[in-house]
Amino acid sequence: MKILSKWYTICNDYNKLIIMTEEQIKELEKKVSKARFQLGQKASELHDLIEDRLPADYREILAYADAAYLSCEVWDKLNQELIKAKKA
Repeated sequence: MKILSKWYTICNDYNKLIIMTEEQIKELEKKVSKARFQLGQKASELHDLIEDRLPADYREILAYADAAYLSCEVWDKLNQELIKAKKA
């Protein structure tokens, strides 16, 4: 019974692995790069708001900060996926 249990665990772990081709990894690298560029854009927009338009446009801070935060989350998820794919 223990042998079957170990075999089942190994099979489940194997199925959870993400095995990607070199082409898929390159495509994921492009997505990570694009997401990094977009988050840089959002961070720049937030910076410009803070540097140039405060205190008059303070009501816009949350929208700009939220957009920058969401861009960071997208980049982080893609980057973590890329790291896992390269380890597999």
